[in-house]
Amino acid sequence: MSRIFSLLFAALVGGTAAAQSSTATTATPPAATVETHAYPKDYVLYPRVQVIEEGTGTWCGYCPLGMEALERLRKDVKSVPFVVIAVHQAQSAYSSEPMQVQDYRFLRFEGFPQVWLNRKQRLDMFNNEMSAALYKQPKKTPFKVETKVTKTDTFDYDITLTTTLGFDNHNTTLRMQYVLVEDHVGPYMQANNAQNYAQYFPHSAWLNKPNPAQTYYNDVARAIYPVGESAEREGVLPTEMRRGVPVSQTFHIFRPGSVQNASRLRIVGLLIDTQTGEILNADQQKLPTVIGTSTGIHSPLA
Repeated sequence: MSRIFSLLFAALVGGTAAAQSSTATTATPPAATVETHAYPKDYVLYPRVQVIEEGTGTWCGYCPLGMEALERLRKDVKSVPFVVIAVHQAQSAYSSEPMQVQDYRFLRFEGFPQVWLNRKQRLDMFNNEMSAALYKQPKKTPFKVETKVTKTDTFDYDITLTTTLGFDNHNTTLRMQYVLVEDHVGPYMQANNAQNYAQYFPHSAWLNKPNPAQTYYNDVARAIYPVGESAEREGVLPTEMRRGVPVSQTFHIFRPGSVQNASRLRIVGLLIDTQTGEILNADQQKLPTVIGTSTGIHSPLA
């Protein structure tokens, strides 16, 4: 029995699994406040957007059920803002995956399909584990990130990420990162083993599809930056940050050749605790289509 099959089978028939925690601890300021939501009264709090990074692949016969789980999540969880990033990974180092982004290989999954929530909790995708975890997240945070995208040439964009803190911090350990995401990507042939779990998912649309099935994909990660050694130099915020004073950095991106349709692109800006790896907040914007125009703070993604 494969590792993937074992994990999924355990999730389905073993009841709701406890959310697994990464080695990351809670972010500053003081650690307990992030979990208890009991921020000091003088903190300025901003709306928080949760980030779900989905481990998936066209080779994964059970991943279609994960896609459906995310569709249900969007319909069922309306009170907690969140964004989804589909991280396609190859089955092994010796195989290929058409939508894989090599720079995203740092994010590890124990099985497929599976998700990371804010790069802090690794969650299975069934038994309402994702929705339960989302409802437990604080809706406000003293960490704010905003994204502005300017089209500078036919294939070029400037991405400005701006962070504002709701408190004075004299020992800031934060960095910013962005992910380029595309919707309606494909078609590609998706392995489909949904029939093996028909008794658990009797209403799945994938029961009536062939194996493999021609498929279009949403939320597909196309690029992520900065990562690796670049993340030690770029996107790092100053150690000293004052309450309410924004700090911005601008990155330049050349549209990757893998992109199929520029009108379906968006940028997800991330604010990350460098000590823990946890995503503290996020913001997303569509990419503008006209040179010299921008999308940003006053044009939120619908």
